[in-house]
Amino acid sequence: MFSDHAIGDDLVVMASKTDHPESVWSEVVESRAYSKGISNLAPGSVLVDVGAHIGLVSLHFARTVPDARIYAFEPASASFRCLKENCSRYAPGAHVANFAIGSANGEARLTYYPHRSTMSTLYVDDEEDRHNVRILFDQVDPSPEFRKAFWDRFDRGVRQETVPMTTLTDALSGADIDEISFLKIDVERAELEVLNGLAEDHWAKVRRMAIEVHDRNGRLAEISELLNRHGYRVEQFREKYFSGTDIHMVYADRD
Repeated sequence: MFSDHAIGDDLVVMASKTDHPESVWSEVVESRAYSKGISNLAPGSVLVDVGAHIGLVSLHFARTVPDARIYAFEPASASFRCLKENCSRYAPGAHVANFAIGSANGEARLTYYPHRSTMSTLYVDDEEDRHNVRILFDQVDPSPEFRKAFWDRFDRGVRQETVPMTTLTDALSGADIDEISFLKIDVERAELEVLNGLAEDHWAKVRRMAIEVHDRNGRLAEISELLNRHGYRVEQFREKYFSGTDIHMVYADRD
């Protein structure tokens, strides 16, 4: 199921072919929000990756911020296996954990899509996923063969996992952290729940954050207002590869 994939000249990561590691890596390194979030951070800064998938964002953090202290959380067992291996290769000091981050402690039901694992989620919305993929395909114009193969496999092998869930505050409770320099959240429609699990003393520690927001039922405005109330400057935009979709990036800081 998993194999090594070369990215560029000096990165070999464990992933499945349908994780599309090369294209995901391009999205990560070209991300406007991530570039802003890690810009000019001091060596040893704390970076938190919620919804870490196979670890490409964490690897980018480790390669960009010297001696970064990375905490990465991923609930899907298959993706976590890759995350753990990839961090052992390129970010051996990273703290990785196999659970979901939410608004309370307990368990959650995760839907895992083996052929589109970046869309695995606690909150299924196939209609939105199909809509966004169609728009993306119109932009990048993959071959007819790729389109057919993707849609043929869209729901193939879908499975449910019961996963442990905790709040971000509790997940970081044992760490000696004065400041979270950058918090990245990419959790497929569970982003508000992650924020609602932050205790007030942890809100005060977060300097910068980037949140991928699926704008359903006013979610984008709700999250932006929450960040404003906590004293952040907030910027909303779409990364270039999500132009025209329901997926927005919210960047917030207190710099």
